[in-house]
Amino acid sequence: MQTPPGPTEPLHIAPLAAADVPAVRALLVAGLTERWGGYEPRFNPDIEALGRAFDGRLTLVARQGAVIVATGALRPAGAGRFEIVRMSVARGQRRRGVGARVLAALVDAARERGARELVLETTLGWQSAIDFYERHGFRRTHVQGEDLWFVRPLAAG
Repeated sequence: MQTPPGPTEPLHIAPLAAADVPAVRALLVAGLTERWGGYEPRFNPDIEALGRAFDGRLTLVARQGAVIVATGALRPAGAGRFEIVRMSVARGQRRRGVGARVLAALVDAARERGARELVLETTLGWQSAIDFYERHGFRRTHVQGEDLWFVRPLAAG
């Protein structure tokens, strides 16, 4: 278990390193367990394969001091399109701008990779996630089953 960061420690965002994998996996599993009441590895093969190159994704890790407090990933989803996946912020760090900073870093990384748009999905019933993405320029595109899809065009240049 990691010791909670101090309130004034600066936030540093960097790509996932091999040493980060156990803590990032724990963060993702804790968030899913909190949301769904449990974690099922067979439904989350990307988390189970975290740290192994398998789909071209860039995973970013936010830390305060030595503590990993958030993560998010960007994966290719077609020509000029990337998908934001696996955003998670530690429970005690939510509503402090941490998620917004990780998302902004993912948007910047997508632009650097030539993205013209970003897409993502979340569950229809996850209102706090829906509100977060809408506040950050994503608009709803469609519903597929219980999932709500979003898009955010990125300006050229």
